[in-house]
Amino acid sequence: MAETHAKIGIFCHSKRMIGTTNKIIFFMAIIVLTLFFVAAYESVCLSQLRPDQILLVVNKNYKPGINVALYYASKRGIPPENMIELTIPTQEAIDLDSYKQFIEKPLYEAIMQPGWSVTIRCLVLFPGVPLRITSPKASVDSELALLRFPSHKLDGWISNPLYKENLSRKGGYQRDLILLVSRIDGPDIIRAKRIIDDSVETEQKGLRGVAYFDARYPKLPETFLNAYQTYDLSLRKAAYFFKKSGCMPVVLNTSAKLFQPGECPAAALYCGWYSLRKYVDAFEWKKGAVAYHIASGECTSLKKENSEWCRMLLIDGVAATLGPVAEPYLQAFPPPEIFFPLLATGKLTLVEAYFASLPFLSWRMVLIGDPLYMPFKKTPCIGAF
Repeated sequence: MAETHAKIGIFCHSKRMIGTTNKIIFFMAIIVLTLFFVAAYESVCLSQLRPDQILLVVNKNYKPGINVALYYASKRGIPPENMIELTIPTQEAIDLDSYKQFIEKPLYEAIMQPGWSVTIRCLVLFPGVPLRITSPKASVDSELALLRFPSHKLDGWISNPLYKENLSRKGGYQRDLILLVSRIDGPDIIRAKRIIDDSVETEQKGLRGVAYFDARYPKLPETFLNAYQTYDLSLRKAAYFFKKSGCMPVVLNTSAKLFQPGECPAAALYCGWYSLRKYVDAFEWKKGAVAYHIASGECTSLKKENSEWCRMLLIDGVAATLGPVAEPYLQAFPPPEIFFPLLATGKLTLVEAYFASLPFLSWRMVLIGDPLYMPFKKTPCIGAF
């Protein structure tokens, strides 16, 4: 391992994290806050997501996508009637008027029918369903989270009521009406189906491997942190959580240079930055891996030839990733110190951990993966504490 890739035990740069006692207090605070949040989330967002609460959304004009949805339903025990076929243009981008005509209106009418209006909590989009709205720029997925609010207008981001930091706030959009949204998709149908197979298989035995976190600054200030440094600290906090939990080995890179090819064997988890639309093939991915890269345009297309991180991560073998369809601004990304520990509790599904760590809705982020995936169900990282 290159010397610039610091093992977690010696990474501390901020006075807030110096000293054994402070480290212990810091870690226990993460544990307590994470468990407290999971309990709070379950109290306001009902119980853990079930297969019968999922609605599969497919494009009637794209038979391969329908086949992937049927395959997913059979693997996860989703009722066959929990599928809606929309007649949609097959391109990845769609204009706002077409989105409203071909996606929003028929899907709203369907989901407000007796039965679905109460039971459906999650939408899963499949190949053939457009990825992004062209103007104003937004992801189809993020916009659909607010489908049950017909008066909502696409006009910039709104604060996500399910976000960890917002659970105590009152008013605004009613939490139990917000739809969780995920997408099982990829560069081709083979990889879309692999997401399903890898998630189901890994869940049965638990995700194993190494957690890699790629920070950007060799050293952080001891006092005031700007927005970029704060996010860098979030990467370090996520790494510290896994180090102290002991559930998997951790490598934190505090060099300005990203992990390079061959430096990340047995990768199970990854989060890092910053290589805009230029994937660095540094990883040997474990089956069921969860990974995302913090950069401005990493999910503009899953089909077109490009080097964006979402597309390339799926090609190389990860089971779940996330990214923006257009410039999201840094604060729109799920903070790694929230997303990964929540996923690691083994109590929340992938889509629940994502929405609990997602700051904004009606915006530009996309989650690609099996919404029911629980990589730490058998091997929770907090279970020993």
